[in-house]
Amino acid sequence: MTSALQIAFQTVGGFVLFLYGMQAMSSGLQKLAGKKLKEILAALTKNRLIGVAVGAGITGIVQSSSAVTVMAVGFVNAGLLSLKKGVSIVLGANIGTTVTAQLIAFDIAKYALFFIAVGGLLHLFAPRKNWQLAGFSAFGFGLLFLGLNTMTGAFAFLKTEPFFHNLFVLFSQNPFLAVLGGCLLTFILQSSSATIGITQALALVGAIDFTAAVPLVFGENIGTTITAQLASIGASRNARRLAWSHTMFNVLGTILFMAFFFVRCEGAPIYLWLIDKITPGNVFAGVNISRHIANAHSLFNIINVLIFLPLLNALVWLVSWLVPGKDEEIIGSEPKFIDKRFANIPSIALDQAEKEILHMMSIARSMVPLALQGLFDKTGHDVAKVQTLENVTDELQAEVIEFLVSLESSGLSHSEAVHHNCLLHLVNDVEKIADYALNIVYLVDNSLANDVKYSTRALDEIRIMAGDVDQECALSVKAFAENNMRLADDAFQVEGRIDQEKDDFRKNHLERLKSKECNLNAAAIFNDIVNNLERISDHAVKFAKWRENPYLYQ
Repeated sequence: MTSALQIAFQTVGGFVLFLYGMQAMSSGLQKLAGKKLKEILAALTKNRLIGVAVGAGITGIVQSSSAVTVMAVGFVNAGLLSLKKGVSIVLGANIGTTVTAQLIAFDIAKYALFFIAVGGLLHLFAPRKNWQLAGFSAFGFGLLFLGLNTMTGAFAFLKTEPFFHNLFVLFSQNPFLAVLGGCLLTFILQSSSATIGITQALALVGAIDFTAAVPLVFGENIGTTITAQLASIGASRNARRLAWSHTMFNVLGTILFMAFFFVRCEGAPIYLWLIDKITPGNVFAGVNISRHIANAHSLFNIINVLIFLPLLNALVWLVSWLVPGKDEEIIGSEPKFIDKRFANIPSIALDQAEKEILHMMSIARSMVPLALQGLFDKTGHDVAKVQTLENVTDELQAEVIEFLVSLESSGLSHSEAVHHNCLLHLVNDVEKIADYALNIVYLVDNSLANDVKYSTRALDEIRIMAGDVDQECALSVKAFAENNMRLADDAFQVEGRIDQEKDDFRKNHLERLKSKECNLNAAAIFNDIVNNLERISDHAVKFAKWRENPYLYQ
């Protein structure tokens, strides 16, 4: 094998190990911390400092600013976070992502095989799932450094290769080209941590100097924003605004810092001079350059956050100007809450599925009074609208089931598996409620087509039962959403009352039939409407029963 081929394989192999290691470490940490991520985001307050801390902390934990910004875009799109809260999280994520470069700057490569061995053994043989995930993260951590070490060895020839030597000299002389180069490379790889790691590896072998490396890092910070932009395609206006806030933060910050490249101190750009003063070793003599690059990356993002945090309202105004218009409510058959990008974090994915089912339930619940409207006011009879809403619930049911099924391969814990199984049943309960509402509107349509007359007492009883069904739906859903057993007990009592009403009202109608107060057609349709309302009650109360007994469907 020729020397050129050896270098090529070493470069590509090291790069693949590095990328896979980073992905494995991030994936393991995300699954390990998934439930905590959801709890932290749920506890987020209006304080922008806490938002920044949350963004930085979560990114530091999962080692992926892209994952956190995509998560923020998804939550803003679903209405779970306001735009301003989302922006504060993104600002913090830019600080948190610098942890990877700081870790790379440590001389950990010699321990890479230790992490691979220990992590791999834990992942394969540990008895508990959390240990397995921690092992997978450690395994990825070791692969990251093994790949980085392999790449560093392969990059040594670049120092004397004329083309690359001239290219990096050009970057040193024209930092704007370096910014563009770093931006394009990260656009392609969609990971600033990966490209900054490559920059550190190139610097370690002397292929690039500090003057070329720092603008590359600036460009890499811009390039990483492509992930959030891609995630916002087809999303709500506020989600697109959040993606643009990430881009504008890094673009404006880079413009500001590049201006300092033309202010010099002791013969060097002032920002580079400052980094050299606060970091051990003389970087201009090639000493400790990896740590200097990591510090340049960290300080760039920290200073940017300190500048933009007081200007958060101005940044929100700017992105609202870039993406104008009023943010519309997400309606129709498209899922409002579930996002397939979170399928590898079961706790968050299950939370999204739960919210989507509650969204479906609000649609199904609204169908019941709409289906009955024609009995009380012929002008309000609208079969087509009820049919449309029923089609929406059918399509959402299919989306939720597909999403839930996709989670089965992500390694659910016991409690997550119980939650998952219950949601699979509840989504079907909601679809049944919509079906029964559709049955009712067809019965009402039949009444109107045949000019069926109902007594005032019959209509009053339907009103009473429909009101109780709506009350039970409200109580059951609230008990489910708030995990409130007192409300669940109230829902059970209303459900019992509805069961009794079905028997009483059917007997009453039989008496009215005997007394000629109602005719035979009215009796048959009345009984069918009452039966359908009672069936809706049976399915709605399942939400309360799930809170009472999570093992209901086991």
